[in-house]
Amino acid sequence: MEREGCLKKEAVFLPFIGRFFNTMEPAYREALADEVTRAVLLPVRYYDKDSEGRITAEHFDMAEYPDGYNLYDHNAYDLEACHPDEIYIQNPFDDTNPVFTVESRYMSEELRKYTEKLVYIPYFKLTDEVLSDERGRSTASYFIPTPAAVNADEIVLPTEGLRRTYIEILTGVTGEETREIWKNKMSVAEPREEPGRDKRDNIILFSINVSVLLEYEEAAIEKMREVLRIFEEAGDVKMLFSEDPEIERILPEANMVLYEAYCAMRKEYSASEAVMIRNGETVEEVIAKAKAFYGAPGKEMRLSTEAGLPVMQMNIW
Repeated sequence: MEREGCLKKEAVFLPFIGRFFNTMEPAYREALADEVTRAVLLPVRYYDKDSEGRITAEHFDMAEYPDGYNLYDHNAYDLEACHPDEIYIQNPFDDTNPVFTVESRYMSEELRKYTEKLVYIPYFKLTDEVLSDERGRSTASYFIPTPAAVNADEIVLPTEGLRRTYIEILTGVTGEETREIWKNKMSVAEPREEPGRDKRDNIILFSINVSVLLEYEEAAIEKMREVLRIFEEAGDVKMLFSEDPEIERILPEANMVLYEAYCAMRKEYSASEAVMIRNGETVEEVIAKAKAFYGAPGKEMRLSTEAGLPVMQMNIW
């Protein structure tokens, strides 16, 4: 793919989940409006992974992009040969996410070889409000120090508050001597309003599944008790507890003692004012109520990730 002779710059945009192109779209539209820039929109495939890291499904969201944009075939564009001036990415994790991945050629470690400037625009919605308490900052400690943050030349964030948070967390990971490096990487874009999202209650979706219970047994029950205590002490945050329907089907036959302990723990959840129990809603409906996800890997975690929620995997050990 050759550049047009009158153009001085080429910028390639690599979104991977179609519904979250909106976080990248302002930068793409700005490039489109620049008379000396050729803007190449190159959606890439992403893949679901199971708990063992095996690929289980492929997604290519071409139909979810706005009408009127010229979408290029990612197989027809040779990044190494074209060596665009700028590459914009959304996937922060490279191969470190337990839920999904992209092809290795579209990971930040590889992409930085083929451009003068790698720009990372997060697809997920970490807000100043979410980061205002300890649980939010704990979530941020998973989402912020990622391969894309390390490999990018620039990180574009929606607010100055988030810029400061990124700088503090990344400096904490890499050492005080790197603070100026992170400061120089960060820029703040104009915020985009999303009607309705800021009006949600401060709700965290929590989920545990039968696989985790069977693997960790009493330790998993103790973790549920610890999580409940944290929410009850917080006061200003509600837990939306989503149960795995397979628990009722599998656990009584597999381990009756464990099942009875789980039922007792579930009663504590039901009695707590800090907890709302999922009651008949679909997974998509409960995700729409939440500002973040915490819990075991599974359908809820995958769909929460795809919905752009901050996601933190529960560790039991």
